[in-house]
Amino acid sequence: MAVAANQLVDKLIGALSTEASIDASRLADAIERGFARGLNPVRSVLESGVGLDVLERVAWWHQGYDVAEIDVNAIDPSFFNKFPVSIAKAYNALPLGQGSEGFLIAVADPDNLTVLDDIRKRFAPTPVKVLVADAQQIEAALSSMEHRASAPS
Repeated sequence: MAVAANQLVDKLIGALSTEASIDASRLADAIERGFARGLNPVRSVLESGVGLDVLERVAWWHQGYDVAEIDVNAIDPSFFNKFPVSIAKAYNALPLGQGSEGFLIAVADPDNLTVLDDIRKRFAPTPVKVLVADAQQIEAALSSMEHRASAPS
């Protein structure tokens, strides 16, 4: 294995074992078996049963993003006055609430600057703290919020 590959493997194993509580020796074994078959370390980890969502979450965390924990019951429906569910669905973004750092919003793709700029404009002058969440979790939460809003009182 080349030095760069060793560094990637070490980082990958360290991140997954620390952040996702996956056994480091299990990961190392899967990666070694993958190398023997000509697979890259990420593909080997995926084939070992680690979910893509886990890999994405760890990758986002290592890029400096906080990962959102979504609790639909804790979301204040009034946040959708500034950020309607239809727009939230189009952006795959979920308003979570107000925190010490500003308005909290979970997005599936924190690199989509067009979406982030529009979100920040909608909540100005309140600062926006971007968190990352799985796209399917955001979609499910938005569907739940939409259903809750249309349910008779």
